[in-house]
Amino acid sequence: MATSSEVAAGDVVQATDYNNLRTDVRATHDHEGTEGQQLNIASATDAGTLSVARGGTGAASLSDGFVLLGSGTGAVTPLDVTAKGSILVGDGTTDPVALAVGTNTHVLTADSAEASGTKWAVGTSISQATQSALEAETNENSYPPPDLFKHSPGVVKAYCGVASNQILDSGSYNVSSVNDNGTGDYDVVFNADMADTNYVAAGVCDNAAQQADDRTVQLDAKLSTDCQMLTYNDTVRSDVQSFVMFCGKQV
Repeated sequence: MATSSEVAAGDVVQATDYNNLRTDVRATHDHEGTEGQQLNIASATDAGTLSVARGGTGAASLSDGFVLLGSGTGAVTPLDVTAKGSILVGDGTTDPVALAVGTNTHVLTADSAEASGTKWAVGTSISQATQSALEAETNENSYPPPDLFKHSPGVVKAYCGVASNQILDSGSYNVSSVNDNGTGDYDVVFNADMADTNYVAAGVCDNAAQQADDRTVQLDAKLSTDCQMLTYNDTVRSDVQSFVMFCGKQV
């Protein structure tokens, strides 16, 4: 008579130590038995396999890397998805299938005409937006490239800081230079011209010392190539540090 550590198919065991034995027997039998009962391990097997009803797979062997599909009380079904790029796809009725990898650069898309409901297909390309489309804010399936994003209506087309001595300060964009025309009078010269003179100019003056005087910067004249600005200390034209920006269409 075999001990619990020697249990094999066809052996008859005596359950003298029930707590140690039942783990061995439970793996291959549909009931635990009672202490002192003789159990035939061979009755727990089906042609060398453990059935699904008894907690097994119903299969004698399983291929490496396969996916196991449930089949009710029947043996599990192995599905080969080992091919490079294979995807497990359900069809809504029967067992899932392995969808083979598609052509390079193709994308997975839904298609109800396919048995799996999916297929690989050429992706929908997105075109680059043009300058006119950005300026008109056209509703289209496109993307703004970095070099054209500046043409969106809500984007500032040029800005700069002007020092109190009427020279270009650091931190500017699309401004090539500042021309000093005299006290409190300077031109901002654009690097890339504005499309016309229908642009907007705005600015502020520095008053870091929080002085009581009212410092302002005002638009004087506009060209597509540059814009003339005037700065005041109260009502007196003065050289005052300022910051200006311009919005509109750009060439």
